[in-house]
Amino acid sequence: MTLLAEDLPPGEFGYFIVGSGQQQFVPPGTQGTICIAGGALGRFLQAGQIIQGPAGSIAVDLTSLPLSPAHAVQPGETWNFQCWFRDLGSSNFTDAVSVTFL
Repeated sequence: MTLLAEDLPPGEFGYFIVGSGQQQFVPPGTQGTICIAGGALGRFLQAGQIIQGPAGSIAVDLTSLPLSPAHAVQPGETWNFQCWFRDLGSSNFTDAVSVTFL
């Protein structure tokens, strides 16, 4: 599976986040809404996973989601993915996507 974020501000960095739950929340000091919440939250921050605008993508290792401890995706689980990125002195979020694995 590959995650792709487009239309980011040129030259600004970002990273993808993953979570088991959904909830819309506007964190203080941001311009966007985070849609991921719940018990299991993780960030894709390993070498090669930090993206640079205006677009970026990463391959997701479904045997090791970046949670603590790492988690292998199991059939029937639903995971939510979103990208956080710097946005001209503030921060923002892409739309989120929810994936149920078979």
